[in-house]
Amino acid sequence: MKKNLFITSFLVFFNCCFSQNRATTAKETEQKIDTYLKEVIQVNEIPGAALAVIKKGKVIYEKYYGKASLEAHKPVDKNTGFKIFSTTKLITNVGVFQLIESTQKDFVK
Repeated sequence: MKKNLFITSFLVFFNCCFSQNRATTAKETEQKIDTYLKEVIQVNEIPGAALAVIKKGKVIYEKYYGKASLEAHKPVDKNTGFKIFSTTKLITNVGVFQLIESTQKDFVK
């Protein structure tokens, strides 16, 4: 019994002392996002990208990367239009199935 109590208290102590994470600042988070996206853009040879992070209906992070036009060397900005081709089919299907799922929940109640 004493052995179990000792092991349990040791694990609780170890967990409390060594598992605490340091809170990251907004600037550090932005830097991590920026570094990750630049790496993905380079590896996948993406000419340009735009990113916005929205929280509770407000844009909390917005940044543009690369070129909108390789021929004209025009940078990506907030007015750049991206061709997404068949991706809209996937987004539409997800929306339709979410609506179906929500209406089914209403009927079950």
